Amino acid sequence: MRLVGIFAAATWDHYRRARSARHPDRAAGSAWLTHWSRATLRVLGVRVDASGRPPEQGLLVANHLGYLDVLVLASLCPVTFVAKSEVARWPLFGAFARWAGTLFLEREQRSALPGAVEAVAQRLAAGEVVVVFPEGTSTDGTEVRPFHPPLFMAASAPPRPVTPARLDYRAVDGDVARDICFWGDMLLLPHLWRLLQVRSVRARVGFAQTPLLSANRKWLARASRDRILALEVRSQPRAGGSESPGRFQVGASGLLARAQIG
Repeated sequence: MRLVGIFAAATWDHYRRARSARHPDRAAGSAWLTHWSRATLRVLGVRVDASGRPPEQGLLVANHLGYLDVLVLASLCPVTFVAKSEVARWPLFGAFARWAGTLFLEREQRSALPGAVEAVAQRLAAGEVVVVFPEGTSTDGTEVRPFHPPLFMAASAPPRPVTPARLDYRAVDGDVARDICFWGDMLLLPHLWRLLQVRSVRARVGFAQTPLLSANRKWLARASRDRILALEVRSQPRAGGSESPGRFQVGASGLLARAQIG
């Protein structure tokens, strides 16, 4: 019931903001998503620990384990997501994605790809953080599939920072592959019901300390995946040992790495 209350409050908050705003505001949409992602994670009993610093601009690329990834990453900083077009038709989650300014990609229409790349490039040029899951699908967490290069083109001409991030989950009394990760032919509502039965979930996010910079989209795709595979997600200790759900910590920032073109 508390989750239903969160969804209802988030819906009312969106319509209240929409009525009071004269023009659509992407920054407001991202801030709205951050606020309600944190609230939803608290209700779900999800604790988020992060190592490294979330990027302030550029492309953020991560392995993909399911819809919970969106709430986890959005809880850490205001971002814009790129999602498959089917997400727009999901019950409730689709509406939230649209309200947050998500860019939807028609994966089955290759002719739609240049438009999607241009849309991402425009957001990057505006100084936004755009999240892409380059595997093109979600997994059970036992592997990181090869990254598809096309959307990296948005960060390659001109070159803009690309920050790899690694996600993983731990559950006190549930099976991560079955109850936390959303993948394969799983159905949304039955999976959400299983997730609600898990008492405590720990989400861990590791951000690469050194963003990538290159004009070569294929190199960016390979290097991003390599960085994610090499990242060790470390929980940061809390003062007093507190472990309240939905809270997070971030560490120090890194520098920018430039790839050799050739």
